[in-house]
Amino acid sequence: MKIRVENLDESLTTKFVNFCCEELQISPNYIEVVGDDWEGDNTGLCVDLDEKDFLVVVSTKDRNLTQIYTTIAHELIHVKQHMKNGLGSLLDAKNKPPYTQRWWEKEAREKSSDFVKKFVDILEQTS
Repeated sequence: MKIRVENLDESLTTKFVNFCCEELQISPNYIEVVGDDWEGDNTGLCVDLDEKDFLVVVSTKDRNLTQIYTTIAHELIHVKQHMKNGLGSLLDAKNKPPYTQRWWEKEAREKSSDFVKKFVDILEQTS
């Protein structure tokens, strides 16, 4: 898997993306993770570039590392959903449930902070 990181700590982000992909049991060909200082309601975005190539954009403006990496984990869960659950076709559907009731958002919200906690525990054990 090729990982490209822009506007974030390259080493830490690469390790975190690899960790999350292992936890999610996915092997994308390419993931680009971009930190951006946009403002708005969304703090992250996952774009399915094609079947196994993805772009993850995360807002960094006025956010701490835990918040940023929780968003990265959230978006990587969406990568897994694209690869294993056909998320792209669900997003294209006209009659989507309300945002808070979408199973893909519930899964990403429920699991993302656990990935960060587990990753931090591993970092603390190895330092």
